[in-house]
Amino acid sequence: MSVSKLPGFHLVSENSRLSFMLDIVGSSFIFVENDIFKKARNLVAGYDGGQWDFVKSDSSSFGYIRPTEKRIWKVNTSFHSVSMSSDALGLALTVMACNHALFAVCVSGSTNESHQTLSNTYDALMDLWPEHPEVDSIAQFLD
Repeated sequence: MSVSKLPGFHLVSENSRLSFMLDIVGSSFIFVENDIFKKARNLVAGYDGGQWDFVKSDSSSFGYIRPTEKRIWKVNTSFHSVSMSSDALGLALTVMACNHALFAVCVSGSTNESHQTLSNTYDALMDLWPEHPEVDSIAQFLD
């Protein structure tokens, strides 16, 4: 059984979890991770913390995080109320957090190699989410 609803991904091992966010989003890792958890608390009905899986592409150095709990989550945005799996939710939250981090980098005017890592991950996730089986829910969430 695939780890993700998309083929070609694996769970990051326990001993690699500490470096995972740094590897996929560079020096913005604290901002991105905190933004994901904050958005989960603010937008996801019934979310009150918990364990998260770190999911990485088998063929590249990008990935996303998702709640470990396997369930359908109800997400309330300004415009939509959608239901989505933990996998779709994590992918959508990671896309959104990377977008916010890139905006902050652009506003600050500072760019470096680490910011290129963030940009590469964002681009890869933007190419990935339309392939997800729950593309309609993810699109509504990101709208």
